[in-house]
Amino acid sequence: MKKSVAVAVLALVTAVGGAWTSASQAAGATAGPATVRATAASAASAAAVRLLPVGASFTYGSHSSTGNGYRGPLWDELTGEGHQLDFVGSVREGTMADPDNEGHPGYRIDAVAGLANASLTRYRPNVVTLIVGTSDLIQNHDVSNAPARLSALVDQILTADPGVSVMVANLPGATLPSLVSLTPAYNAAIPDMVQSKQAQGKHVEFVDMSAVTAADIGPDGIHPGDVGYQKMATAWNKGIQAADAAGWITPAASLGAATPGASGEVLAGAAGKCLDVNGSSSTDGTAVQLWGCNHGSAQTWTAYSDGSLRALGKCLNAAGGGTADGTKAQLATCNGTGAQVWQAYQGSYRNLVSGKCLDDPNGSTTDGTPAQLWTCNATAAQQWGHPGVGPVNAGAAGKCLDVSGGTNVNGTKAQLWDCNGSVAQQWVTRDGVVQGVGMCLDVTGAGTANGTPVEVWDCTGGANQVWQVGPDNSLVNPASGRCLDVPNSSASNGIQLEIWDCHAGTNQRWTVPGA
Repeated sequence: MKKSVAVAVLALVTAVGGAWTSASQAAGATAGPATVRATAASAASAAAVRLLPVGASFTYGSHSSTGNGYRGPLWDELTGEGHQLDFVGSVREGTMADPDNEGHPGYRIDAVAGLANASLTRYRPNVVTLIVGTSDLIQNHDVSNAPARLSALVDQILTADPGVSVMVANLPGATLPSLVSLTPAYNAAIPDMVQSKQAQGKHVEFVDMSAVTAADIGPDGIHPGDVGYQKMATAWNKGIQAADAAGWITPAASLGAATPGASGEVLAGAAGKCLDVNGSSSTDGTAVQLWGCNHGSAQTWTAYSDGSLRALGKCLNAAGGGTADGTKAQLATCNGTGAQVWQAYQGSYRNLVSGKCLDDPNGSTTDGTPAQLWTCNATAAQQWGHPGVGPVNAGAAGKCLDVSGGTNVNGTKAQLWDCNGSVAQQWVTRDGVVQGVGMCLDVTGAGTANGTPVEVWDCTGGANQVWQVGPDNSLVNPASGRCLDVPNSSASNGIQLEIWDCHAGTNQRWTVPGA
C-alpha cells in the first residue's frame, strides 16, 4: 500500500457521458442519486481514496502487458485529477508502484464473497471497484441466479464496511462463445439491481464497460489487451468522480494498530497435536509444525484484529507469499500483507492471498511435520481449533450448543446435545458472530418471528448472524430483538434451537467462551 504524494493543485472532473452512465440512465429512467450535477463553477477538492479493487482476472490484470490491467491507468487518472490514492488488497500484481488488489483469477462470485469480509475488515477502503461473474458464466455455474448472487455480494460488502462506496461494473465484450451467449442477460440485470440499491440510499454506482468491445479482446476470447484495460480504467474513473461529486467518498477509517484477541493453543485434527513453532525460535523463517500439545509458549497463539495469528511476537506466514499447494507455513515478522491474514473457514484457517487452507500433510500424526497451504477440502487434515474456542454451555445441566453431525453444510441445524468436547461443540465469538465448524450461527432466512429456527451458514456479515451476550447470559439477535432459545425448555438431544422473545429463562442462558 503505497501512499501517493498529495498533488498540489486539485482538479474537479465532471463525471458525465463517455463510457459511464448512472444505473437509472442505463435503465431509461430519471437520473438517480449518483448522477453528477457538478460543473466547473462548483470546483471542490478531490477526495482521498483508499481503493480496494475486487474481482477475478480482470482485476488481477490478466493478459495486460504490464500485469497492471485497468489498475495502472486508473491510478494515473485519479492521481492526475488530484486524488490522494492508496490501492489496497492482499494480492500484488503488476509493474506499477502500488500493485495491491483483491483480484483472484478464476474466482466465481461465491469465491469472492468467501474472502470479501476478511479483506474489507483488514483494509477498510472507502471505494470498492467490483467486477465479477465471468467465471460463473464460463463454468455455467448457477447462471440464472448470478445477478442475485452479485446483488447479495454488494450487500455483503456494504454490511461489512458501511462507509464504502461500491462501483459495480457489467462485463466487457467477449468473443468466447459461452460468454457471447450468456453475458447479455447477466449484464442487463445489473443496472436495475444498482438502481434499487440507490433508491434505498445505498452508495452503489453502476459502471458501464460497454466501450470495451470484441475488437479490444485478446486471442483467449475473454480478456482485453492494454487498450481495453485503458477503456475500463476510464469507465471506473468516471464512476468514482460521480461518487465524489455526490459527496459519497468520506475519509477512510483509520486502520490503527492491530489489537490482540483470544489467545491459546491451536488444536490440530490429529488427537493430542497442536500447531507449534519449531524449537520455540522467533527467527524469521522458522517452520510452523505439528507437535504434541504441551501448553508452551511455542504453542500459544493469539488472534489479532488484522486477521493475523501470532506466536512469540511474530506472525503465521505463507512462505514467500506463496499461493501454490505445498507452500510451507512459517513464522515471520508481522508485515500486514495478505500472506499473514487467516480467515476461519470450514473448521480451518484459510489464507487470504492464496485462498488455500492451513493443512497437516496427509493427515500426519508425526511430531515435526511441517504445516503447509493446500486447496481447502474440509478434511480432518485441515481442522484446527481457534484460540479462545470452547463449548457454549446451555442452562440445562450437561447440555451444549451443537452442530448436527458436526457438518459444515449450509442449513445444518444448531441443536442441543450432551456436552462431549467434539468439534461440533467448539465455538468462538468474534466481532459479534458465533462461529463453529467454520460456519456462523444463523437465523434461518433472516427471520424475526418467534420460533424461527437457528442453523449454521457460511459467514456473510448479515444481521441475522449477529449475536450479543446479554447481562442475563442470553444470546440476543439484535435484528429480531429475540434470544437464542431451547424450545419448551427441552433437555432432549437433537432439538433444534430457535429465536424467541427474551425472558431470562434457563432455556435462554448460555455460557459463551471469552464472554
